[in-house]
Amino acid sequence: MTNRFFTKISQIIHNNPIKVIIAVVLLTIGLAFGLPNIQMNMGNEVFVDTNSQVYKDTKTYQENFGGGSAYVLISGDQDQIVTHTTMKKVAALENKINKVDHIRSSTSVVSLLNQELESNAASTMGGDAKGSDKLQKDLMANLTTSQKTALQAKLQASLTPEQQQQMGQYGLSLLTPQQKMAAAQAGNQSPATLMKQLDKTQQAKVQQYLFTILNQDQQQMLQKQMLADLPKVEHMSTALLRDLMLDSKGHVRSQLSALLPKNGQNLLIMANMAAKTDMTTNVQVVHDVWHDIKQAGFQSDLKVRLAENPVIMGGIQPLVMKTMATMLV
Repeated sequence: MTNRFFTKISQIIHNNPIKVIIAVVLLTIGLAFGLPNIQMNMGNEVFVDTNSQVYKDTKTYQENFGGGSAYVLISGDQDQIVTHTTMKKVAALENKINKVDHIRSSTSVVSLLNQELESNAASTMGGDAKGSDKLQKDLMANLTTSQKTALQAKLQASLTPEQQQQMGQYGLSLLTPQQKMAAAQAGNQSPATLMKQLDKTQQAKVQQYLFTILNQDQQQMLQKQMLADLPKVEHMSTALLRDLMLDSKGHVRSQLSALLPKNGQNLLIMANMAAKTDMTTNVQVVHDVWHDIKQAGFQSDLKVRLAENPVIMGGIQPLVMKTMATMLV
């Protein structure tokens, strides 16, 4: 009976070849319209039973903290990475990435340090006693004139009588014979009048001397106030950025090494994806992030790469769809 069935079909095909070919072509075209709607599932449910506890725990974690991550890696020399220009562009790029659909949040050395500064974390300052003078100088250089004036007034008000006396004696020791003579000719040689004879260089030395005679409480107050007044990381000078991110030997501080791999020759931006995404979503995310990277305008000698699972899945989808279309034809 089976032979008779297939014999009959073969006779129909033999007697009506044009009609059969047209019918097959129309059927193929009809199926092709549904091809774009085919979705590939590469999630945990492909490999793990959806009723298992492991799957449920993973789903709960992703709903609260997001799914996979995409990584932007910027590579170059440390002198090119740890600079004001690069950090400013990283901050702008991270801000754009956070606005991409299906990306929950991002992390880089810029956003991490900004969070620490906002919480007024003193640990951000590092801890090299050897480089503390340079750090303090670079910190002051990043403050506005009004902030410096307010800080100096606050310090002056906190000085003990002994410290005020030390300050006066040091200031007087800087006076040149000409300055002392000018005060004498004015008919007033009081300490206050003499101190007014100091030029800007001498005043800066007095201010620097002030930092050396502060007690522990005053130093903590100074540090806390400086941290509160500091601009965001992307607006800091290169000198201060290197103070905060590198130790006295020029090595990346251990707490920042994950975001500045290979001793600052790389800078990593981690983009945390939404809880659940499909391949089509990954394609769009990768496209949007690459667009933002190009808009960031990193210098040509810095190499920028995009990696991790969403990027791989996003790259697979076009190949899969092309292969399926070829197979269908």
